[in-house]
Amino acid sequence: MATDGKDVKQVPVSKNPLEVHQLSQSFNRLLNRLNQKIENEQQFVSDASHELRTPVAAIRGHVNLLKKDGMNIRKLLMSHFLILMKNQ
Repeated sequence: MATDGKDVKQVPVSKNPLEVHQLSQSFNRLLNRLNQKIENEQQFVSDASHELRTPVAAIRGHVNLLKKDGMNIRKLLMSHFLILMKNQ
């Protein structure tokens, strides 16, 4: 059994003896399910990474703005916070 860096390759299925045939088929089904789970996990990580880029960029921009002109921004944020609290 060898890997190409992505999928786990299936084992050859011999016809005889019957037990070996059945075992290798079962093993290949297991490998197929394992490969599918690996692909699903990789897709999830890719999707999560993509979805987090925008919020992280927005937070980074706000932090840079706070560093640049912190006192005025703090007053502005506090006033917005107070307005939001009144509306609840």
